[in-house]
Amino acid sequence: MRIEFVSSHALRTGRWETDGVLVVMPFTKPAEARRTAQLMSKRAGTEGLLLGVYDEGMDQRLPAQRKKGGTTGADKDGGDGEDSGSDRAGFVALVNAAFRNSSSPWFCYVAQDAFPGRQWLSIALAALEKKGGVLASFNDGKWHGHLAAFGLARRDWATKLYGGDFFFPGYGRHYADVELTVLALQEQGLVYAPESVLVEVDWEKDGKAVSSEDKALYLKRAKERFDGRVNQPALLERFR
Repeated sequence: MRIEFVSSHALRTGRWETDGVLVVMPFTKPAEARRTAQLMSKRAGTEGLLLGVYDEGMDQRLPAQRKKGGTTGADKDGGDGEDSGSDRAGFVALVNAAFRNSSSPWFCYVAQDAFPGRQWLSIALAALEKKGGVLASFNDGKWHGHLAAFGLARRDWATKLYGGDFFFPGYGRHYADVELTVLALQEQGLVYAPESVLVEVDWEKDGKAVSSEDKALYLKRAKERFDGRVNQPALLERFR
């Protein structure tokens, strides 16, 4: 798997293509990100491109995103133990920008604090293809496959969800991947291969609180059945 590192500003004009899996990894700590990317690439077991995006700050030309702190998706806090403040674009915005400016049959989102097992990506990809799923959750040592905190998706499915964005762009730090998981569950398209290991290494994780604003937004969207896409009451209650 090829590795490329770019600045968040490059997402304004650049474009990335691969016939394999595009793995997007927003990051704030270059040394940690490079170490993670090298091991991910070495252990991927499949072809593609790992695109590391250095978050250099809020850029008004990135996809719509609330102007608030946060460098992460639904269940991650930037992977660096930092309070990232207001100067960063954030995980959701960067993933969305990379998604819009790329082409690939498969799209994967990870963080700089992820530790991959051997064949982590090829196993998940094979499971998706075999089961005809739309989103694969990795064995992260926490959610046991019920939530895609890191995930691998079919691009043609994800493209239809949010007008070209990968995640719903209203979230700042949390719940974006929760909503994505619920949409996949609604379609019976969430796939879990426990042999596909991708663990979040955050020593302070259990003591961190979720964003109250993001939780409020999630509850509001759940009440609206995520734009009418989800009709199973149990799914609407699952991650409250």
